[in-house]
Amino acid sequence: TVVLIESNFDDATGEQLGFAIEQLWQAGALDVFTTAISMKKNRPGVLLSVIGNPAQRRKLEECVFRHTGSLGVRRTLLQRSKMQRRIVEVSTRLGKIQVKVAWEESMGIGPRFAPEFEDCKRLARAADESLEVVYRLAIEAAERIAEEWQSEQTAHNHGGHDHDHGGHDHGGHSHDHGGHSHDHDGHDHGH
Repeated sequence: TVVLIESNFDDATGEQLGFAIEQLWQAGALDVFTTAISMKKNRPGVLLSVIGNPAQRRKLEECVFRHTGSLGVRRTLLQRSKMQRRIVEVSTRLGKIQVKVAWEESMGIGPRFAPEFEDCKRLARAADESLEVVYRLAIEAAERIAEEWQSEQTAHNHGGHDHDHGGHDHGGHSHDHGGHSHDHDGHDHGH
């Protein structure tokens, strides 16, 4: 559950809204964005939208009032779904970059990779390299880590089972264990 806080403006300057947005991020907002709108008497305006945790609602509303001159805000509680995610630090030939890895096993989605922009920008400047190249290096490194996770998960799921067949006669049935070696204490199970 998240709270959406919104307010319309037709008299706030770009500098004022820009500063307010910075303060909202610092106050712990999950997301802040603006939308161009048309207000009464066909005046162009701006819709300021802030998404945050319900426990932060009062702090975020205070931030909107204090830094925008708003006379009122609207708020709505929303339900959202999000993918599982983890932030990893990867090493590339240009340096270390943090990458957000997201996936959703129950839907068979992922993994997806989102390199940290500030890390990529810093390394691109230092190496006089394009941002695209740095992003690609970060994603390639993160893909390797994700493959290792998947391999470990597969090994854990298969290797963690006890394959002791307790001396039962399996009547010549074929038990294909995917090429893995299982020590059955020397018993002949007719595999």
